[in-house]
Amino acid sequence: MITPPVVLTIGGSDSAGCYGVQADLRALAARGVHGACALTVVTAQNTTGMRSAAAVPVEVVEAQISMVLEDLPVAAVKTGMLGRVEVIAMVARLAADGQLPHLVVDPVLVNRHGHTLFGPDVCDAYRDLLIPHAALCCPNATEAALLSGLDPLAAPEPAAFIRGLAPSTIVTAGRSLGVDAVDLFWDGAEVSEFRAPRIDTSNNAGSGDAFSAHVAAGLAMERSVSESITDAKAHVHAALVSAARWKIGLGPGPLDHLGWSR
Repeated sequence: MITPPVVLTIGGSDSAGCYGVQADLRALAARGVHGACALTVVTAQNTTGMRSAAAVPVEVVEAQISMVLEDLPVAAVKTGMLGRVEVIAMVARLAADGQLPHLVVDPVLVNRHGHTLFGPDVCDAYRDLLIPHAALCCPNATEAALLSGLDPLAAPEPAAFIRGLAPSTIVTAGRSLGVDAVDLFWDGAEVSEFRAPRIDTSNNAGSGDAFSAHVAAGLAMERSVSESITDAKAHVHAALVSAARWKIGLGPGPLDHLGWSR
């Protein structure tokens, strides 16, 4: 058997298993990739909401990353919820030192309802410190507006501000309306579209996490950025279709990452 590539995910823990590192690890397993992790925050939540959260000290987050890098042949890294300037700065320092190959940044700045989670200092740290070291940045439309310095409440069209973002950025469709879920990729020269039919389901919790994890898996398997995006789009679409009728919890449920319903 060929040894699987390794992807390190750095992000938050979801006690309901829908978002964050739990979603990442299932998505990575679905691609045949070994997932390692470093937790930044531990939450008490279920499908209806969050009750509390405890931040992991930045030195403990760095220790987790260091232990993985010292032993495992990490081929790609993705970030989810970092949440604090000091954590973002620490990850950016490691990336600048060349320790985080094929870095995929999912800049978690808003919740599923589009409400901002952090102050502008966190957004600034993502834009100025971390994203310049990313192979790909994966904000949703609201996060892209924040990173571009625009008012997300004005709901600008993604094509109107994507050129203000760093090259190699894909603005994911998220909960925007339309027959198709359209992701826009900016490579620094032109904007291209990745389309898939929109799935009418509330079981979409963690779809953004899964998308960026699949991209990181593709890069770890030496796929190009464009190929990794295409693969991620297909895998997430299939996982949404497969979980569309699930009844897990009272709120939005997870994706069928592993194809159980198929």
